[in-house]
Amino acid sequence: MSADAPPPGPSRRTIFFRNFGWSLASRMSVFSLRLVTVPLFARLLSPTDLGAAAATMTVVMFLIQIGSGGLNAALVIQKEEEADLWDTVFWTNMAVASLFAIGLWFGAEAVAAFLGAVEAAPLLRAMALLFPMSLAVQVSLALIARRMQFHSETRWTLAAELTAAAAAIWAAFDGWGAWAIILQQYVSAAILLGGLGWAVGYRPRFRFVWHKLKGLLGYSFGNLGADLANFIAFQGPLVVITRVLGVATGGAFSLAGRVTDIPNQVLLSGLMSVLFPTFSSVADDPERKRKALLAAAGGTTAVLAPLMFGMWALAEPITAIVLGARWHWLWPSLGLLAVSKALMSPCGSFIPFMKGMGRG
Repeated sequence: MSADAPPPGPSRRTIFFRNFGWSLASRMSVFSLRLVTVPLFARLLSPTDLGAAAATMTVVMFLIQIGSGGLNAALVIQKEEEADLWDTVFWTNMAVASLFAIGLWFGAEAVAAFLGAVEAAPLLRAMALLFPMSLAVQVSLALIARRMQFHSETRWTLAAELTAAAAAIWAAFDGWGAWAIILQQYVSAAILLGGLGWAVGYRPRFRFVWHKLKGLLGYSFGNLGADLANFIAFQGPLVVITRVLGVATGGAFSLAGRVTDIPNQVLLSGLMSVLFPTFSSVADDPERKRKALLAAAGGTTAVLAPLMFGMWALAEPITAIVLGARWHWLWPSLGLLAVSKALMSPCGSFIPFMKGMGRG
C-alpha cells in the first residue's frame, strides 16, 4: 500500500453493527419510557379510556399503513437518489393524508360504531390532523434508512419520546383520561417531523413526476399488501374483542399487548429497520444474503424466544408489578400473548428480507 493511499473504509459488518447499535439505542429509549408510562396509564386511566385510546390508535395506524402505500420502502431500494422522485412521493403522501384526514373527521362516529367503541369518536376526530404529520416524515425516514444514518433517528426519537411521555404523564395526572395518549402522539409526531427533516436536510419542492411514481407502484402494492396482512393479523383481535366484549375489555387486551410488545419493540423492530437496507444492498449476492438471513433469524430467535417464554412463565408477578393489583385477572392473557410472540420470533427477519429482495 502506498503512502498516499487512503485508509480502508469500515467493512459491511462494522457498518451493520454500528447502525444496529444506534437503532437498538433508539428502541431502548422507547422501552425505558414505556416502563414508566404503561404502569402509570394502567393506574391513572380507566379500562374504558384505555379501550377508546386503543381503538383510536388501531384505526390511525391502519390508515397510516395504507397511506404510505409501500412507497417509502420503495425509495430505500432505489439505485440512485433522485430529488424529483423523493418530492413526488412526498406530495403523494400529502394528498393521501389529506383525504384520510377529511374522511376520518366526518366519519368518526361511523368508524367508532363499527369498532364497538362509540366513546372513541371524539378521539378519532382529533387524530385526523396526525395523518399529514405522520406521512410527511416518511420520506426523511426513508433517507435515513438508505444512508444508514440511524444515529440521527436515535437522537430525535429520544427527544420526541421523552418530551411526549412527559406531556402525557402530566396530562394523565391532570385528569385528561384518554386524551393524554392523544397528546402524546401529537407531541412525538411534531418533534420527529421537524427534527428528522432537519437532520437529513430534506426540504420538499413542489415537483411531481407521474412516470417515476408509476415505476414504484408494482413493488409498493406488493409491499403494502404484505404490511396490511401483517397488521390485520395482529390488530384484528383487538377489533373483534372490542366489538364483542366491549371497549373496557378491549382496553385490557390492549394493555396486555403493550407489555408483551416491549421486548419485540426493543430488539426486533430495531433490527428490522437496519436489516431492510442491508438485505437490499446484497440482493445480487445469493450466498451473502443467505448467510445474512440465517444469522438474523437465528440470532433473533435465540434472544427473543427464551425471553418471551420467560415472560409467559412469570406472567402473574409481571402483571402485578407492572400493571398493579386491579389488573391481576389479566395475567393469563398476558402469558398467552407472550407465548404467541415467542413462537413468531423466527419470522421477524423474513419480513425485511422479502422487502429487501423486492418481493414485499
